[in-house]
Amino acid sequence: MNRKILVTICLWATGLAAPLTLNAAVLQELPPQAAQAGNEIPTNMIDVLTQKLALSDDQRNQIEPIITDRRAKLTALREDTSMHRFQRMRQAKKIVQDSDKKINAILNPDQQKKYAELEEQMRQKMRERMQQGQNGAN
Repeated sequence: MNRKILVTICLWATGLAAPLTLNAAVLQELPPQAAQAGNEIPTNMIDVLTQKLALSDDQRNQIEPIITDRRAKLTALREDTSMHRFQRMRQAKKIVQDSDKKINAILNPDQQKKYAELEEQMRQKMRERMQQGQNGAN
C-alpha cells in the first residue's frame, strides 16, 4: 500500500485528519506565493476565515494569535523526531482541538455553525481524495 495512503488512513482513523482539513482547505485557497512563504500563511488563513465567517475586527484580532500559535506548535511537532509518529499524531490532534475550542469561544453561534460546516465540507473533500488515491493505487 502506498505510504501516503497509509498515513492518511491512520490520520483519519485517529480523528486527526478532520480538524486539520480546514487548514488544508485554507492553504488551497491561498495564492501560490503565499503558500510558499510560511510566515504569510496565518495571515492569509485569518483572511479566509474573516471572509467565510464574517469575523469582526475584534474577533479577527483574537483569532489571529491562536492560528499563529497552532501553526508554530504543529510545525515544531512535525520536526520533532523524538516521538513516535502516532504520539505526534495524538499531540497534533490535541493542539488542533485546543485551538478550535479557543476559536469557537470567540465565535457567535451562527459563526460556530458555519465553522463546523466548513470543517465538514473539508472532511468530505478529504474522503473523496482518499478514495481517488486508493483507486489510483489499485
